[in-house]
Amino acid sequence: MDSNTLLSIRNLTCDLMSIHGIVYALGGVNLDIRPGEIHGLVGESGCGKSMTSKSILQLHDRTRSRMTGEIWFEGRDLLKVSRREMQKIRGSRISMVFQDPMTSLNPLLTIGEQISETFRQHDGCSRTEAKNRTMALLKKIGIDPPEKRYRQYPYELSGGLQQRVMIAIAIACGPSLLIADEPTTALDVTIQAQVLELLRNLSREMNMSILLITHNFGIVAEMCHRVSVMYAGRVVEHADTKTIFRNAAHPYTRALIGSIPKAGYKEEYLPVIPGAPPQLYRQMLVCAYKDRCPCADSRCDQVPEERLIGEDHMVACHRTGKGGEVISE
Repeated sequence: MDSNTLLSIRNLTCDLMSIHGIVYALGGVNLDIRPGEIHGLVGESGCGKSMTSKSILQLHDRTRSRMTGEIWFEGRDLLKVSRREMQKIRGSRISMVFQDPMTSLNPLLTIGEQISETFRQHDGCSRTEAKNRTMALLKKIGIDPPEKRYRQYPYELSGGLQQRVMIAIAIACGPSLLIADEPTTALDVTIQAQVLELLRNLSREMNMSILLITHNFGIVAEMCHRVSVMYAGRVVEHADTKTIFRNAAHPYTRALIGSIPKAGYKEEYLPVIPGAPPQLYRQMLVCAYKDRCPCADSRCDQVPEERLIGEDHMVACHRTGKGGEVISE
């Protein structure tokens, strides 16, 4: 793992047991996150974004899941560390903000108690020290007045304040990596902008990397340095944000960007991607996007390998050439 990489995922697979049989949720994910960057992970619902984040933190039930590959973080392969070591890493070195704070916060504990618990658990603080650090943290992330908020319960706060509390818990111990899983989904547009600005400022101040999981390309354009596009449990394209928007190479990436409503659009129907993502109850032996792709041909009967087509621009498509152009037969 190179010194310019904070997290490196290599050929990560994850199979889950379900009532319908084995779900091949991840089929060989490769992903790199650099120190201090905001990295977008984009794709439709069910493509494996949240599954990837939970795999990083080892949140799967080990009796019902099977993972292979490598997840290198700060010199260690997280798939090989013990449960006790993983508990120390969660919250202190890698933290996560979930998309619905109301179901993530404990309704029976005050906001102050829930944030203080993080300091006591990871830093061994006394109750008094933990409270003082919590009050300072509440003020830092814009939850005013901290004395009042410390004593309140989650139901007494708005959705935006609840999400700020989740962010406070996540950054309390100064993690190197924050995973934000759809952090603005349940919020209105004004509050979304405030939460995103908070995340951007925290990343800059703390030199903290953020893996931002979203399906909103508007958020990607505003927030991210680099982007990875997922489909059916694999990363199908990766590049810096400008390259993705100006020269997307994978047909799926182009279709996603083409589906974004544009100002002044006057057609009766918005552009859509036909069909639906495949059910992952069997391993993919062909290109997963084949049935939905307008460029599909006989070459798509095999799973495409990832190829570099430019500086830090990777794509997994048989029909994409060196400059991103479509290769004909």
